[in-house]
Amino acid sequence: MKIAIIGKGMIGSQIEKEMKEKNIDEIITIDIDEGKNPDYTSIDEFNCVNEIADVYIICAWRRSDVINIVKKLNTENHPLVSLETACEPGTFSEMKEIIGENGDVVVFQERYMENDFYHGIFNQPRVMGGDYVAGRKFYLRYMTWDNIVVTDDPYIAELCKIAENAYRYVEIALAQELRLMVGEKFPELRRLMNTKWNINVLEARDGIGKHCLPKDIRILSSLYQSKLFSTAEESNKIYMNKIGGKDD
Repeated sequence: MKIAIIGKGMIGSQIEKEMKEKNIDEIITIDIDEGKNPDYTSIDEFNCVNEIADVYIICAWRRSDVINIVKKLNTENHPLVSLETACEPGTFSEMKEIIGENGDVVVFQERYMENDFYHGIFNQPRVMGGDYVAGRKFYLRYMTWDNIVVTDDPYIAELCKIAENAYRYVEIALAQELRLMVGEKFPELRRLMNTKWNINVLEARDGIGKHCLPKDIRILSSLYQSKLFSTAEESNKIYMNKIGGKDD
C-alpha cells in the first residue's frame, strides 16, 4: 500500500517516522517547502508525474491549505483521505464534497506529545469521524481497535481536538493566575489542593506559548464567542509579562 503524507512539519514528520518504523507500507512525503524534504515534490509536481496513493494523510492545518490540497489529489485509486491535524470545524464537509464518491474521507486529528513515548501518534486513543469504516480498516494496520474512537458526527470529531486544547489552555491559565496571586507559595498551595480527589491543578511554568494551544483556542473563539476563552488569553499575556522569565 502506498501512503502519501502531505505536510512535513512536526506532526507530518512524526507520522512519517512512526510509519516507517513499522515497515508495513511504502511511505512518501510531500511538502510545499523544499527545505523540509530532500526528496521534495510539490503538490503540483506530484500531480504532474501522476503519482497515485492509496492513502493521503494531510498534515496542513489552515482550512484554505487543506482544501487546495484536496482539490489537487489524484483519486484514480479511490483513496482514503485523512485529515490528521487540528483544523477549523467544517473542513471535513468541504473535503467530502470535493472527493465525493471517488474516495473515503476521515477526520482523525492527532494527539501527540513531543518526546513522550506514551503519547505518540499511534499508541493512544484518538477520535475519528467521517467514512470511519474505511478509515478504521486502514489505521488498524498501525493501531489497536480500542484506540480508534469513532463518532457519527464528523463536525464534533473536528471540534473535539480544538476543544481539548482550549480546555487545557484554560486549566494552565488558572494555575498561572494562582501563581500570580500567591507567588512563591504556589507549589505548596498546589500540593494541598491536589489532595482532593477531583482537583488537579497544573504546574505554572513560563506561560502558554508554542503553536497548538494558542492556535486552537483562537479557532474555537472565532466560532463561539466566549468571555472565558478571551479572559484566559488575556490572563496568559499578563502572566508572561509579569514573570518575564523569572522563577519565584
